[in-house]
Order: sequence, then structure tokens, then C-alpha cells
Amino acid sequence: MGFKAFMVGVDREACRLYKQALDKYLPAEYSTVVYSRTTAEGLREYNLTDAEEKEVRKAFIKKSVVSARISLPDAVIEFIESRPKDFNYTSKTLSFTGYCSAEDAQNLETLCGDDADAVTKIRQLYEDYRKALPKILIVTEKLLTGFDAPILYCMYLDKPMRDHVLLQGIARVNRPYEDVEGLVKPYGFVLDFIGIFGDKLEQALTFESGEINDIIQNVDVIKNLLQTMMENTAPEYLPLAKGWDDKAKERAAAHFADKDLREKFFKFVRQLQSIYEILSPDPDLRPFMENYQAIVRLYGTIRAAYNTNPYIDIELTAKTKELVRRNVTIGELEMPGTIHELNAQQLEQFRQNSTTDTVKVLNLIQALLKAVHEQSQRSPFLISIGERAETVRASFENRQIDLSTKDKRLTVKELQ
Repeated sequence: MGFKAFMVGVDREACRLYKQALDKYLPAEYSTVVYSRTTAEGLREYNLTDAEEKEVRKAFIKKSVVSARISLPDAVIEFIESRPKDFNYTSKTLSFTGYCSAEDAQNLETLCGDDADAVTKIRQLYEDYRKALPKILIVTEKLLTGFDAPILYCMYLDKPMRDHVLLQGIARVNRPYEDVEGLVKPYGFVLDFIGIFGDKLEQALTFESGEINDIIQNVDVIKNLLQTMMENTAPEYLPLAKGWDDKAKERAAAHFADKDLREKFFKFVRQLQSIYEILSPDPDLRPFMENYQAIVRLYGTIRAAYNTNPYIDIELTAKTKELVRRNVTIGELEMPGTIHELNAQQLEQFRQNSTTDTVKVLNLIQALLKAVHEQSQRSPFLISIGERAETVRASFENRQIDLSTKDKRLTVKELQ
């Protein structure tokens, strides 16, 4: 997802030990120690200058997953597919989702051969990725209060804290976050190694219990919310997600032609997968997994059909993305009659296929916008075609084109 974490140690020595332990299992660039400077032997090596700490703060507030539209040669795609936890390439979009070393970036550039545009974009993407590290800050006092980083999602708490220090520390992870791609942080998550969140919580916070409960909730609350969403809201969408043949996809496309309905569904799925990200692999998820997978498959398909840009699976959280990778094929996320490349053969198949006019319009708009994005620099005349396609898409979105009347013939004809 690209969220960040705090590891809170009891003192500087604990921070040092955590850093050494983390470096055994994670790349060293993933974590940075931030504490007040000291002259103590063995600890001063982690001292940061004021300028270095400022750079760390700036980097930490950035999302660690970065993406760019790039057309890549087969050799690069093969490398990416060999590292599915670190890289993703979907619909001409390369994403760094895990770890990319300087050597990895150099390998990607080398595999691009003479493609100067791809080399330049990969180089910039790696630079963006590097500037978003570290993912974990190891702290003991500094940054627990007064440091505003909405991207902070998780706090690993291994230090006794009380009152306003504890409350402000919790507030660090509880800041709301939503980006332009629709990634939403619904909660902050605290993993308590000390036991503060057990019977000791009200002793540690000198506030009324009602105030505490308004801020801090046990993970059981999240489980109850999942159950409520799957039992009360999911049934509204499940009939559209079952029996996933071409006719089912066409019915789903027609249902979600209403933009308000579509946005309501997208918001529901974003919250649902955020909860799944928190709870997985909890056994309590098992009764809901079949329906959850169906909902996510529906989301991926509708998102792909109606996006102005081709579907990017970065819109799925990490654990949901892995679930989709294991259980859903690319074909299941495509509308019937999808146009993979604008050429005479594909257009002839488009004219002859028996899909609904709604699906035809969606497929052709997506194919045109994709072609414009990839080829407009070489073929500037495509820009005006893309503008027309975008106008049709916007009219369709706003229900100004009625596909049950003669407008549907004009729309398909004009796009062709």
C-alpha cells in the first residue's frame, strides 16, 4: 500500500538493537534510527545532523509505492515477473511495490537496450522510490509528538508511555490519509509489546474511559465491522459478482453505468480491502473469503472498464493483490470483446461481436485512450481522436448519451 511505520524502543540502546535486527531481515534502506544525538560508544554512529534528520522527515511522509507509465521490452517484463513482490507491470504501468536496489534499477535500464525513453523513465522512477525511503523510523522520544505524517499507519510499541505522550503517540498513527489514487487509511494500527492496551490502558491514560474508547478500539471492533459490511452491504453487489461469464459482466457494466452507484461501490471496496489488509491471515476471515474474492474481482473489472486510464492494480492493497494474483486470471478482469490493440483485425471482430452497446462503447474508448497515450508523440493526429473519445466518455458518464436510443448508433459509429 505504501504506508509507513514507527518502531518505538524503550531507549537509544533498544533502537540500536532493533536496527541491527531489522537489517538482518529487511534492506538497510528500509529503516532509519532517529533519536537525540549522543556521544555514547556504539550509539553515536546513528546520530543524524539537523540537515540529515530534515531529509529523513521529508522522505518519510511520501508513499513508498511509486508508478509510471512506460512501454517496456520483453526482457524487462521477464525480469519484473520474476520479482512479483517487488515490481508490477500492468497496462503499461510499472510500479515499484517492494524493494528495488540501485543494482536492480541498473539492470532494468540495461535490459531496456536502446530505448532511451524507457531508460529515462526508469531512472526517474527509481529516484522517486529512493526519495520515499525509509519505510520504518526507529524512535524512542523524537517524532512521537509534533511530527505530522498521515502516511504513518503502524506503530510497534515497545516502550511504556503515559498520558499525553501516549495519546499523542497514538494520534501519530491515527491521522487520516487519502491520496489521489483513492488509497485510504481508515485506521491507525498499534502493535503493543508492553501490554498497555490490556488492563493497564486506563491506568496509563488519566482520562475518562469514554474518551479512551472514542480514540482506541480493539481489533475485535474491526472484525465486527467486517462482518457487518459482508452481511449487510456486500449482498447488494454479490448478485452482480456471481456466475462470472460474459453476460454477467455485461449486466455489471450496465448496472454501474451510473457514476454515483459506481463511486459508492468503489468506496465500499476500498474500505473492505483496508480491513482485509489489517486482519489477514486471521482465521475469522475464512467464512467471508469466497464472497470477498468475488467482490474484488467485480471491482477490478468495473474499475478497468470505466477508468479514464487503463486498470492499475496498485489500486489494490498488497494482500488483496496477492489474493487476486493467485486466484484470478487477467481474462476474468476484462470485459467481453476487449480490444487489445487497435488494428483492422481487432476492429472487424469488434464490429461483429455480440456484446451490448454499453460494453462496446467502454471497450472502444479504453482502446482509443490507450492508443493515444502510447502513440500520440509519434502520431499527433491521435490527440484529436483521444479528445473526441474523452468527450464521448464524459457524456456517457453524465448520462447525456442514452444507449437505449439512436444515440448508441451515433456513439459507436463516431468512435469507430
